[in-house]
Amino acid sequence: MSSANGEFTKESVQSLEEGTLPDRIRNRKRGLLEVSLETNDTKKVRTRSQSRDQPDYTELITSIVKHQQSKLNPVQKAVRLLQTLYKKRLSSHGFLDAIDVLENKYKASAFIELEDASDRDNWLQRNANVEFEEELEEEEDI
Repeated sequence: MSSANGEFTKESVQSLEEGTLPDRIRNRKRGLLEVSLETNDTKKVRTRSQSRDQPDYTELITSIVKHQQSKLNPVQKAVRLLQTLYKKRLSSHGFLDAIDVLENKYKASAFIELEDASDRDNWLQRNANVEFEEELEEEEDI
């Protein structure tokens, strides 16, 4: 069939009248299909647009997307650090206040970069206005 006007070409009409199939059938989505009349096998033949010179970027794109999804942003890292180091030391209200402060990506980055535990404690007390449970217990004993 002609792709321009939808009519059958002479070759396809002749081959249909003779009862034989053409050796190659063009399928727009799949390129060329080669038909073997003896074995009834069909195999895909590359067209010029599907040349072997073009690399397959599917695997590369997939690996990049997976890598980006596995990376945590500063807010996520800061919240995980807060959970690991301060969940037991803060009241539930203080913990939520600290999370509110760490939702700001710049403050989260600063919190992550503080290596010294006492510096992180002071930073949390100043920015989140929290008190640690152990300090509360000491004040009650006095």
